[in-house]
Amino acid sequence: FYTEDGVVLFEDDSSWSYSLEEKENMRAFDKAKASVIEIVQDKSLSSSISGCGVIISSEGYAVTNGHVVGSGKDISVNLYDGTSVNATLIGVDSLTDIAVIKLEKIDRKYVPLEMYSGQLNIGQKAIAIGSPYGYSWSMSVGVVSGLSRLVYTSSMLPLTNMIQTDAAINPGNSGGPLLNSRG
Repeated sequence: FYTEDGVVLFEDDSSWSYSLEEKENMRAFDKAKASVIEIVQDKSLSSSISGCGVIISSEGYAVTNGHVVGSGKDISVNLYDGTSVNATLIGVDSLTDIAVIKLEKIDRKYVPLEMYSGQLNIGQKAIAIGSPYGYSWSMSVGVVSGLSRLVYTSSMLPLTNMIQTDAAINPGNSGGPLLNSRG
């Protein structure tokens, strides 16, 4: 449907397609989603998603933030396919707020995220996948805004060499991946 001036009001859905940027974003999400995990900490009578993590090996090792796993007791992990498994804390580096956990064995191999070790540049696309406010496997897109940033934790420990992004990152995104356009 068009106005008298030729402005499109409604398009025929059969002629509509995604932009190249949208397709790139969807490919990156599809490539990474099976490697992203939700980490659930049991807290007395309720459970809540405390953050996310990334599977780094087919044997079930995953990396997350130390503050996501806390003391490491009663860690449960939700996988993208709906499976829930228990996990064990392997170790935490409090100086970098990084933790490694091991997911219990299941009847198939885990899908590790393909890691990128190339040069990171300001202005490069940054895609965050996580579960902000409990909204599972959400994605936000922005750019790398700065590199080598100094950030202080709530306990005033300095974290060096941090990546600054304008991609929306909220409670529940902690520990999840920050991806480039290749996923």
